Amino acid sequence: MKTLLPPIAVIVGILLLVLSFLWGTLASGSSAWTEEKSQQLSDLGAETNMLQFQIEAAKQNPTSDPRQSPEYLQAQYEKKLEEYNQLNEEFESARDSPGTISAIMRYSSIALIGVAVVVLLVARNEE
Repeated sequence: MKTLLPPIAVIVGILLLVLSFLWGTLASGSSAWTEEKSQQLSDLGAETNMLQFQIEAAKQNPTSDPRQSPEYLQAQYEKKLEEYNQLNEEFESARDSPGTISAIMRYSSIALIGVAVVVLLVARNEE
């Protein structure tokens, strides 16, 4: 049984290594990020840009309308920016997730192969 474990560990390690390289194409992260979320992120980005321009315009040309005051527009901007940042963080997580999993599998497989080779060499030296 001891003589079977290192070769099996090497084979499993190699399979895991191959899977880690294929993982980026197998799991694209699209299940966590939808077209609706993409559109919402785009809309929020456009809204925050528009609010920035409106804040500058309100500072240069004050009006009596409270909804056009720089303070009100700044509050709206901060609210939209917070929503944008949360959604952008979710996007980055969905984008990076396959790469993180792939890296974990890759390093685990290398460690598994390394340990198996060391155990195999130690076992051969003891014989």
